[in-house]
Amino acid sequence: MARLHYVRSLQQFIIRKGVSLMQNVLWQAMLTIMLSTRVAADVRRTPSDIGALGALVGEWQSDTTAGVSARTFCAWTPRRSSMLCELRIDAPAGQSTALSLFSSDSASGQFVLHVLSRPADTMQPVTLVIRGNLWYYGGQTASGDGRFYRTVNDFSRADVYYWRQESSVDGQQWTEGIHGQSRRI
Repeated sequence: MARLHYVRSLQQFIIRKGVSLMQNVLWQAMLTIMLSTRVAADVRRTPSDIGALGALVGEWQSDTTAGVSARTFCAWTPRRSSMLCELRIDAPAGQSTALSLFSSDSASGQFVLHVLSRPADTMQPVTLVIRGNLWYYGGQTASGDGRFYRTVNDFSRADVYYWRQESSVDGQQWTEGIHGQSRRI
């Protein structure tokens, strides 16, 4: 019953915000995934520090880096076992929307990020490691060019987090790339 209430609340949010058709399709896809899989599984099957994801709850505005900025809204799923975020990305080429689902892999006890950038895209899992105030996305395996890539978020200050992209030739020594910050609004 709580799950249906949550779905109705999200649908009302979608209607109230007057989202575009693409955004509606993205939201409906995420709702379908949430209802047809065990994404909102029992909290006992998630990492004991699932509350660490709470640092991301709310609405965030990133600064502009290389002409791109993002506004993000994140909320818990009904059982607080996962977090769903909607991103509105403003770039020189135009505006786009993406959805991010932060959950956990019950078998490994690790956090996992799934991103849906466009309808019908495949959602590939990205490992998320949280160590204190630092969140590390990816970087465990080499990409097609043989390099390792990851994003790091630093939540050491209230209501702001700093992010940076990093690359490595060996997965050990990291070189910082583009970086910026997001503020809670």
